[in-house]
Amino acid sequence: MRRRAVIIGGGPNGLTAATALAQHGGRNAWDVTLVEGRANLGGLAAHREFHPGFFAPGPLADTSRFSPALAAELHLERHGLSFKGGQRGGLIAPGPAHPSIWIDPDDEAATTRSIAAICPADADAYRAFRGLIERLTPPVASLFNGPLPPAVPADPGDWLSLVGHAARLRRLSDRDIFELLRLIPLPVADWMDSTFETPALQAGLAHAGIVDTFLGPRSAGSSATLLLLATTSGASVEGGAGALLAALTAAASAAGANLRTDCAAAGIEVSAGRVSAVTLEDGTSLAADAVLLACHPGAGLLELISPRQLDSELAQAVQNHRSRGTAATLHLALDSLPAPFGQAAIAGAAHVTRLRTSPALEQLERSFNGIRYGELPESPALAVSAPSARGEVTATGEPLAPAGAALLSIHASFVPHDGWTAERRTALEATILKTLAPSIPDLAEHILASHLVTPADLEAEFNLPGGNPHHGEHALDQLLGLRPAPDLDRLPGGLLLASGGTHPGGGLTGIPGSLAASAASAAPRAKSSRA
Repeated sequence: MRRRAVIIGGGPNGLTAATALAQHGGRNAWDVTLVEGRANLGGLAAHREFHPGFFAPGPLADTSRFSPALAAELHLERHGLSFKGGQRGGLIAPGPAHPSIWIDPDDEAATTRSIAAICPADADAYRAFRGLIERLTPPVASLFNGPLPPAVPADPGDWLSLVGHAARLRRLSDRDIFELLRLIPLPVADWMDSTFETPALQAGLAHAGIVDTFLGPRSAGSSATLLLLATTSGASVEGGAGALLAALTAAASAAGANLRTDCAAAGIEVSAGRVSAVTLEDGTSLAADAVLLACHPGAGLLELISPRQLDSELAQAVQNHRSRGTAATLHLALDSLPAPFGQAAIAGAAHVTRLRTSPALEQLERSFNGIRYGELPESPALAVSAPSARGEVTATGEPLAPAGAALLSIHASFVPHDGWTAERRTALEATILKTLAPSIPDLAEHILASHLVTPADLEAEFNLPGGNPHHGEHALDQLLGLRPAPDLDRLPGGLLLASGGTHPGGGLTGIPGSLAASAASAAPRAKSSRA
């Protein structure tokens, strides 16, 4: 008896769910259909050609949080997937008035040499900082790489889950447990200010934790978002997001999943408290024992299901789920790669392919303040990446830039969602290039073409309410069992959330899709299931 699953959304989580379910065999076998309204799979991780031979990455481009354990579980190595360490290093380059600092979580020796040249005390502080991150990684990562622990244990399995989490916490020293509890609500500026002396080091590390959030460095809970990123990142996928999408697509297809593009869902039918079918825009109805929403929770629950079939309190909680986009990305097609990219930051270090610009926490906070009033930042916090220099490719295996040329992606934090006239887009692009000029003086000479993507663009193109690429902001009140709302067991039977808008959160992890697939397989069979 094969059960039928329909997955709505063809991004990384949808493909992960399709692969996981389709690979089940025997009594737990599934017929899997994935429907994607766009012409290509990949969702927010897919690339787009914006100038002949140049492909802009999607907003989900960082593969360092895709778990090698999940890749092994899905047998993605059979489809060419491999991981490569040493890809997370970046240069904090606030300009000629401030010395640059090389930060590489995978190379502590090179990092501490770079920091010690500026402030020996900060080199020692960085060793202690990384040591704390490494000790906190097991309990934090296990919480965000697996299913939510039950609030009220109902069976021995629930108790074992809770005992496992408690045991990982208990392996920490009392000092580390206290530090974890202290950090969770703490503004990241306070964490950095109490740990390091060098302003650029403080700002560069803090910025990494508040990208794509509605949090400034002095916002409560911003240390938690940095801690989440630091403890769940590791080796990156060789070839980047494109290679990951190619492996997921191949694995899902090989397992028998039916992957349909240009095929948008129009509604979800509910009968006797359970999902029964998905209606497509062309009127076709796909019978389903389980429906997995690998799309924004608001778009899926509030647009595809009749309000009469959805718990009103749950619907209101989903409606209140904050999903404000706060960043724009400027992609540049370059005739060649300008310095300092492609060069070693210090002797023995990896070549520079990432760069941040914020010189101090105060400037980072000023950039954040403008977004509260819908204003463009005068000096935006920038995270710059040269994915073509890392050998990243599209899902079809094409390089992101022609030979000898380069692609640069500049992520500008704290821009508003609304008001994007042609003049305002031009103004932001000019501001980004002006801000970056001290760090890359000859950048303008290399530009062939540009492509700006704003939160409003993401909302319109991907049906992404608010334009946040994580399907919801990361904040203390929007993580774990509060993402996107408590008590998701009030959803109709067989309906599961499988996107970054649910636990454990956004990013290119595949984990929400994997957890949804596991929950679907573990659920009792509906009486309507048939061969």
